[in-house]
Amino acid sequence: MSKYFLLSLAFLLAILSGCDKTSIERDYPLNPEPPVTNQPSPISTRQTEAGIQGIIVDENNDPVQGAMVTCGDGRAVTNAAGAFLIANAKMTEAAAVVKVNKPGYFSGNRTIVITGKNQIQFVQIMLLPKKVAGAFDAGKGGVVTASNARFTFGPGMVLDSKNQPYTGTVSLIYAPINPEHPEFGKMLPGDLRGVNNKNEEVGLQSFGMMAVELQSETGEALHLNGLKEVEIKMTIPASLQATAPGTIPLWHFDEKDGLWKEEGSATKSGDSYIGKVKHFSFWNCDAQFPVVNFKVALKDQFGAPLANSQVLITRPNGSTGYGNTDINGMVSGMIPTNETLTLSVKNRCGQEFQGQAVGPFTRDTDAGALTINIPVNDLTNISGTVNTCAGTAVNNGVVVVTLDSIRYAGTIKDGKYKLSILRCQQGDVIANVIVTDLDNSKQAASDIVVSTGSYNVNLSACDEVQFSSISVNLSGTTYSLNSIADSATLSSYNNIHSFSFSRKSGFADDIFWQINSLDAGAHTPITQSIRLNNRYYRSDITVTITQTANPGQYLSGTISGTVDDSTTVPSSKLPINGTFKIQRRQ
Repeated sequence: MSKYFLLSLAFLLAILSGCDKTSIERDYPLNPEPPVTNQPSPISTRQTEAGIQGIIVDENNDPVQGAMVTCGDGRAVTNAAGAFLIANAKMTEAAAVVKVNKPGYFSGNRTIVITGKNQIQFVQIMLLPKKVAGAFDAGKGGVVTASNARFTFGPGMVLDSKNQPYTGTVSLIYAPINPEHPEFGKMLPGDLRGVNNKNEEVGLQSFGMMAVELQSETGEALHLNGLKEVEIKMTIPASLQATAPGTIPLWHFDEKDGLWKEEGSATKSGDSYIGKVKHFSFWNCDAQFPVVNFKVALKDQFGAPLANSQVLITRPNGSTGYGNTDINGMVSGMIPTNETLTLSVKNRCGQEFQGQAVGPFTRDTDAGALTINIPVNDLTNISGTVNTCAGTAVNNGVVVVTLDSIRYAGTIKDGKYKLSILRCQQGDVIANVIVTDLDNSKQAASDIVVSTGSYNVNLSACDEVQFSSISVNLSGTTYSLNSIADSATLSSYNNIHSFSFSRKSGFADDIFWQINSLDAGAHTPITQSIRLNNRYYRSDITVTITQTANPGQYLSGTISGTVDDSTTVPSSKLPINGTFKIQRRQ
């Protein structure tokens, strides 16, 4: 039997989705009071700037290409490996919401705790396919039976997109999310932090979860009127039935802030829970328990950070939670209070390495650094020396390795660097190694073929540092962004090429467009968005590519056109023009 609770990304957010041999109500009793209204959220809304990278897969664990990923004010498109990178964006520090959209799938949502300003976090998200579970007549009502659930509708409960009564056939679109599924951590929305009816932040243990939508015969999105209740009967996973509490809170997922909100309750009846809801979204039957904040930095026996690695925390009762380290090997989030826990790491093939005891903790804790011994045959070690053009050691530098479409980073000190990457694939892949001498603004790059094992890459940083940039002039004012201080990405899928430039600090400036060719010449964007000095403008621009590029090279061009200035009455059109250079990565 698999037993899981989840740790929020970067994350370690405590979730109990497993089989607890003790009484759930003893952990944290059901709260019978009505919701507390007009209170500020217990989750801090403080903003920070950070990066997000990750892998998006489908229900078969195959990569999903062309999914749109957003987090805060950043966005990206997944490549053929299902990978994406938002180099920098403004987001909520305590609850940054990563959202993934792809036609044919329910939205993917992951809520993460940011480990530190400007740090690149890592996520893995599995998209669930939208499938029709059944249909009913909106005017008469009816019963729809899904794979593990039953929905009972009364007459006249459904509205169309204009909030008018709908009278045709309604299809129920459904996906079960089983907390005992081995990929539960990739499937679930958020990180299973909840805000209960007392306006408290709590951890949640799931006894069953679902995604539900309503759709018309023509594919129009429909919704409940919010006045009448739909009865839901959901089968409790077999291994959880013995410990499932008699009454349990119901929680819906709030996509806006990425948190679960308590709303109503369900009662155990035989092998199922029965409850009533007035709207559809992601719904969850969860017991709640108290938590504390926890942070730890994981390193291997060579002192290298275990970046972008899966982390497991196991409770004394056998239930297990997991998350992922960030680019520096850091995990941060929430875990159960006052318990001795076991921490270990796992590679993507499911092999687990070295458990270590942590806790018990009764208050927020930074555990510092923790060493995990990994067999050398399960690591890809890339190390080497870096000299300046004068032949002296680089003492202030960074190294970035891109492997399997994911970035790993480290420092160069005394002319040396070392990175350890936890992998399970034995086949050969190309690793791109870029070293930068920060004192002299010089760099060097090399592509090497690696599998697991150790590799030595010695480089001399003699090349001028190149960087993506954009400079635009709007009505006499110049705005300049570059990827050393800011963020610039170019993502491509199905001949749609997305350009994104975002400021890293100061005023909120970002420029975004999509075009359907990277050939030299003028292009009319499919979509475009311009925000300068924290103001959005409706724009009408032409993008001209003056120098095209192969993957790895820099593409350059110009933009020209107008934007609408809504501050004048009537609104006036202002001229805008500029130049850009951006690296083509695929």
